[in-house]
Amino acid sequence: MSEFKKIIKDYIHQCDIALEINNENLIDSLVDKIIAIFEVDIPDIKKGQECNIIDLNGDGYSYIADKRKNLILLKNKLEAYSAKLNDGIINNRTMENKEGVNLVVNNTNNNINNNTNNNTNNNLEILFKKAKEEVENNESLSEEEINEVLEKIKEIEKISESDEAKNKKWFKLRPTMEWLGTKGVSVATAVLGLITAVLK
Repeated sequence: MSEFKKIIKDYIHQCDIALEINNENLIDSLVDKIIAIFEVDIPDIKKGQECNIIDLNGDGYSYIADKRKNLILLKNKLEAYSAKLNDGIINNRTMENKEGVNLVVNNTNNNINNNTNNNTNNNLEILFKKAKEEVENNESLSEEEINEVLEKIKEIEKISESDEAKNKKWFKLRPTMEWLGTKGVSVATAVLGLITAVLK
């Protein structure tokens, strides 16, 4: 599977998780992120997206967009695009590292590598290290909040190191997902990426 297809699959998985924990800020952030990343590859990705209409002229008409509906629509578009890639309808290409996109790319040639587990472990280590650094450098968090988030990251890391099946890992991560629903977007974004990587 190409790196680009893996990225699409990862975002589809992030959509599932965000919809399950139902955090409006996280959903909104993920919608913006997916559009920014894939609008070049999927030209009509914004089509059908609802937007807020605020009553500016005082006629009593306002409309608040259904953010869950927007994310579900984006997820469906990603799944359709992924299927077209798999069927060869769309030419496969390499994902470019666009500004603001967090990618972990393994810097190896396209040789067959029998050390897949080592690469996965290395990628996870990099992800955990980066997430910890992001949290530690987040000026919007208090010292107590930083310690709380770092503790959750350690719990996720411990679960990732176990040899248990994905469904058992998911069961252990569910309380963290519920906790995540009470946190802000910056924390949710950092931790959600880890959970997604652990469950791949």
